[in-house]
Amino acid sequence: MAIYVEYPLPENGFIRIATIHPGDWQDEIKISLTVVEFLETNPPRYEALSYVWGSEDDPEAIRIIIDTEKTFIFPVTQNLSTALRYLRRLSEPRIIWVDAICINQSNNIEKGEQVMRMGDIFRAASRVVGFLGEENNDSSHAMNLMSYIGSQVDVNWEPVNMWPAKHCTDTTISDQNCVLPVVTRDMCAIYHILHRNLFERLWIRQEILLANSQAILQCGTAETSWIAFRRALLCLFVKPTIEFHYFHTFRQRLHFIRGLIFPRRSISLISLRLHFDGAICRDPRDKIFAIRSLLTSADRDCCPVPDYGKSWIEIYKDVTLRWIRKFGFLELLRDCHFESNASHPSWVPNWSKAVTARQLCQQPFLASSKLGTYVESPMDGVLRVPGVTSTEIMEVYHIPDLSNATLEDLFNIHRQLLLTQDMSQIEGNQLPDELVETYAKTLVCGCVASDFTDIPFITLPGLKEAKNVVTELYSGSCYDPDLFKPGSPEYDFLQRTRIIGGKKFARCSSGYFGIVPPHTQVGDHVCVLIGCNGVMILRPVGSGQFILIGEAYIDRLRIGEGLLGPLPENVRMFLTTHAHKATFGFLDMNSGDITFEDPRLRNLPIDLSDYREQLKEDGHAILFVHPEVFNSIGVNVRYFDLI
Repeated sequence: MAIYVEYPLPENGFIRIATIHPGDWQDEIKISLTVVEFLETNPPRYEALSYVWGSEDDPEAIRIIIDTEKTFIFPVTQNLSTALRYLRRLSEPRIIWVDAICINQSNNIEKGEQVMRMGDIFRAASRVVGFLGEENNDSSHAMNLMSYIGSQVDVNWEPVNMWPAKHCTDTTISDQNCVLPVVTRDMCAIYHILHRNLFERLWIRQEILLANSQAILQCGTAETSWIAFRRALLCLFVKPTIEFHYFHTFRQRLHFIRGLIFPRRSISLISLRLHFDGAICRDPRDKIFAIRSLLTSADRDCCPVPDYGKSWIEIYKDVTLRWIRKFGFLELLRDCHFESNASHPSWVPNWSKAVTARQLCQQPFLASSKLGTYVESPMDGVLRVPGVTSTEIMEVYHIPDLSNATLEDLFNIHRQLLLTQDMSQIEGNQLPDELVETYAKTLVCGCVASDFTDIPFITLPGLKEAKNVVTELYSGSCYDPDLFKPGSPEYDFLQRTRIIGGKKFARCSSGYFGIVPPHTQVGDHVCVLIGCNGVMILRPVGSGQFILIGEAYIDRLRIGEGLLGPLPENVRMFLTTHAHKATFGFLDMNSGDITFEDPRLRNLPIDLSDYREQLKEDGHAILFVHPEVFNSIGVNVRYFDLI
């Protein structure tokens, strides 16, 4: 646009800032632009605006003044126009940075350079203003209430705990066991404020999380500090509240914005879906560019400099391949979900498309032990990975959507799944205990508690109660509401089985069975890929090529059995923490000793001395073993060309 010819950016170290001229609500919006050098050590003074672009239909014209003599008419969205009117002061100018005006959106080179700098721009702003929109649905009451709740508590975020603020007037607000002192009007107002579109934006994750302590949220003329608002969100998330008309969707909304409540200092690309799935951005390329500043330095190295001249497919493919090569891991494949008529390779996660069902496996697994991978890309769009075919799909049974099923419906649906059991495995009139345990784990994709974990924040149904439910399912008895009373372990377990809704129950060759992605069909291969800790479903398409369908839960393949065989009888997996991250150890039941080394690796004809030294420093260390080593001990490792 011509305005940017008047205010070109001389080089990458400069930005534009906008001055909103004072005026009344109905006055025409007038803005001046200034080009300034951006130094992180001594940045210019400005506020940064975080807002929702909104529809580009019916734009409003604002006037940009050049040296007070020449003006340009500049179209902005109605949402931005509204935000500028609310931010404008009556008698003094206000200096802001706002992307739609300060970046030439039609120049991909400049746009890429400025987007690269946006993390620094929001970090250096004197204040970030998150604009939620105009006042409606009792929003001023909600903003005041969130400010009050947040003022009553002090919070430590790592680990999370809270206590009464120094000058609080209600000490019960910091007590996680006390119901929040609110009425229906309060909860409805808060519900509507949390459903503002700003909280759905992906960019707000970077913009508000990188802001300093002066950041505010503004709705209409009502303001509250982000610090108080976030503390109030924590109270709503962890404390019991009264039930009201929107109660269930309110809890879902809190879960959706949990990344704003419990932000990480830095994240990895393998947790991108966990933190940002469902968050909206106008451009699919921004699924990477908008969170680049929040990534660990190692993961950031895998993300190219923002380049809006490339398609989202090129960018996602580039990021995936860089990440796999850098870390020697295939964990990003667990983010892949089959799409019919997809235009991108099946091994490239489509981060622009939210996963509608809950993630298949919610616990960390170790399907390929602690092994790194050797990969090649022999041609564009092909990823060649080593692994084994453990079994093939013989039968599949569709599982209906369980999100709104009653407990009795859940009970009867799972009974029907159980009745597909191969009757030859039944001894007398009872399922073998080992089979009961496998079924129990399968119904919740492994999300059952183990006696061998020391991670306090993992709360899962107990295995004993889970097995009781499976035994009850097989017994032929009718649904017993007394067994599944709210709060009981059996109730909690049955509720958790909703996670398999919409997927398929599969029976495989060699007696395997499990939960598989919804597009799985007979003849698909169940594979363990070296360097991937999920069990993957691959579909052969000829010439040694395969399409990745997605991740499966096959209980008897989840801890490395496909490559290394079963663990010794006296050894159990032990989920623990090392360097603040969950990792697997191995517990010797006889001696009580715990080690990070998989004891089955000793069966390989390789020298483990260097690897053992690495484990002393890093319990997450991975071992690279050439595929030919496995073939030498009779494990049929082959290469799969994923397309």
